[in-house]
Amino acid sequence: YQEAQMISLDAIQELVARDDYKKLDSFLLPIESILNDIPEISLNNSMIYYMFSGQSLMVPNAPVSGLVKLKSKDGKFMGVGEVLEDGKIAPKRMIRV
Repeated sequence: YQEAQMISLDAIQELVARDDYKKLDSFLLPIESILNDIPEISLNNSMIYYMFSGQSLMVPNAPVSGLVKLKSKDGKFMGVGEVLEDGKIAPKRMIRV
């Protein structure tokens, strides 16, 4: 994260005092923004179901190692997966939003 993206505690308190939660929300970054440096893969609904069940899957065109950002076909962040030695993607941390 860059310093230019930050706001001061005083600015936050001022927005809260004015009940300007819409402006306050505009400063929030998506939860997956911390993962911008890892590859992203898109999962269909059945793949998402199995990932939330803790099962690893073969995913076409997936990276061959490391962590991956898991998203639904409509771009919704689902969690983080890890590429196993056999090439399958295992769920590491899944998030229900």
